[in-house]
Amino acid sequence: MSRIIKQSNQTDHQSPYTLLLHTFHKERDDEPFVETNEAVKAQTDTLVQNARTEANRLLDEANAEIEAAKTAIQNERLAAEEEAKRLHEQARRSGEEEGYRDGLAKGQSEYAEQIAQATEVVQSARVDYDAYLRHAEVDILDLASALAKEMTNVTMQEQEGYASFLKKSNSRSS
Repeated sequence: MSRIIKQSNQTDHQSPYTLLLHTFHKERDDEPFVETNEAVKAQTDTLVQNARTEANRLLDEANAEIEAAKTAIQNERLAAEEEAKRLHEQARRSGEEEGYRDGLAKGQSEYAEQIAQATEVVQSARVDYDAYLRHAEVDILDLASALAKEMTNVTMQEQEGYASFLKKSNSRSS
């Protein structure tokens, strides 16, 4: 038998302590005493049930938080991937534009040199052409003058030949 002493709140001239006796029985010699009080068993069952209910509620809350965290992580991962794609595309476009500008500037500078050289060649050719024409001008005038003299000489001979032809024709017809 076991004895439990509890304090009582009675104010009469009774003892402030009350002695409650609980009965325990032993089923076997090697097993501990088991209290058979139904009230304690019911309280224990209620506490266990409440603890299980609370544990299930906490597990449900934890699972909901885990799912929310997974969703948030997934959304952040997708957002990060989209941002990475956007930054990659922006860097690609920027590189293309920079390469285009650099190539255009390089091409223009290369062609500017070639165009400047071609312009110099054209100007040099024009100067040479003008010098040639000035030098050849005398020869051209001499040639033109000789040609004019020859043409006038031929024309005069033709006129003389035509006049003699006419004279011959007139003399025969008379």
